[in-house]
Amino acid sequence: MDINNEAPVITRDEILISAPIQTIWDIQTNVPAWPSWQPDVDNAEAEGPLAAGSVFRWQTAGLDITSTVEEIDAPRRVVWGGPAQGIVAVHVWTFDERGDGVLVHTAESWEGDPVTAQPETMQAALDGSLRAWLENLKRTAEQSGQPQILAAETESEFVKKLEGWRKVAKKALPKVDSDETKRMDTAVNNAPGPGRIRPRPGRGSIPEGHQDQDRHPGCGVVGQALDREASVVQGRQGRHGGHHQIRR
Repeated sequence: MDINNEAPVITRDEILISAPIQTIWDIQTNVPAWPSWQPDVDNAEAEGPLAAGSVFRWQTAGLDITSTVEEIDAPRRVVWGGPAQGIVAVHVWTFDERGDGVLVHTAESWEGDPVTAQPETMQAALDGSLRAWLENLKRTAEQSGQPQILAAETESEFVKKLEGWRKVAKKALPKVDSDETKRMDTAVNNAPGPGRIRPRPGRGSIPEGHQDQDRHPGCGVVGQALDREASVVQGRQGRHGGHHQIRR
């Protein structure tokens, strides 16, 4: 099945996505999850995985849409369509693996009285909708693999930062007991590895649960070690009347 090439409104668009085809397919065909990555989709429901003849319902732009899957060839092609307030739509998606990624192509036709009455307005609406859908699909699919990639790439950098925090702490706390210093070394050596690193949009990768490295250089067990070191020195200052200030 294909779109209606005689329909008054037709949009064709495509985008190259740097992600595995199965990842892209799973995101695209998981209808109930659409609202989590498609801002224009308010609600979506499906009874199980998509299959030929299956029906799913979704809401977007104030429209309640009931779509029926006409064809499906996982993970390369899916066609669905149906009516929505007088608009009859047919939507075709294809996924083509290439050396530099997966080319996702979409084509959709609209017909019906509302379309015939305002073809230019409807054309602009469909063009914008499909472009936004493709860009959201690309972003979601490409970001889905980033935690593992970033963890592998930033392991050595993270270890260097831990070593740097240890050196700063030793320099700032010159009179700490040797036992406490050894415990801090152990804390650094046993610090969680890159599996605890996660990406934050626009900020790169930082240790999980740690929100601001600039103001709080210690994190996890290292932060606990620094806090313990500070407590030891502050206790000594209290006994000796010192006013040495520790900066974190």
